[in-house]
Amino acid sequence: MKLKNILNESREFVVIDPRGNAKPVGSKIQAAQYTKKMGGPAKGWHIVLAKNATKARRAIEKNGGNASSSKVQDIMFDLMYEGDKKDDKEVLLGEGRIKSNIAQTWDSKNTILDDCRNFILQAVEAGGEDMARDLANAFKLLSNYALGEYKKSKK
Repeated sequence: MKLKNILNESREFVVIDPRGNAKPVGSKIQAAQYTKKMGGPAKGWHIVLAKNATKARRAIEKNGGNASSSKVQDIMFDLMYEGDKKDDKEVLLGEGRIKSNIAQTWDSKNTILDDCRNFILQAVEAGGEDMARDLANAFKLLSNYALGEYKKSKK
């Protein structure tokens, strides 16, 4: 997502009614005022990005038309804040989403090291020299944390 879009909120929003129909409203503030007036998410009124209107409709349809369920509310919240996604390998540091395969079971220490090296290379490529320093400090802290967890497990 471009910094310009983050700063000026130039994205278009729609209000989704309890039946899944989209109503264009323009800005997020206008959408928030309208949904509040209509009863909000508890009554089935949601705000999503205009590009996600069909996803929102499908989510309501999949949940049997119950637009006020907590499952639908969670999906709508995600659709309201979903940014521009270019591809899975892109590192989105500004939004805190870095694609990584770190949550897996490794077969050897070398696999762990390879995954960490690749992660560091991708993050530094996206964030520059400052990111390299920040990662070095973070890995020092994580090393101490892992050592502490290891000692706890031995007790």
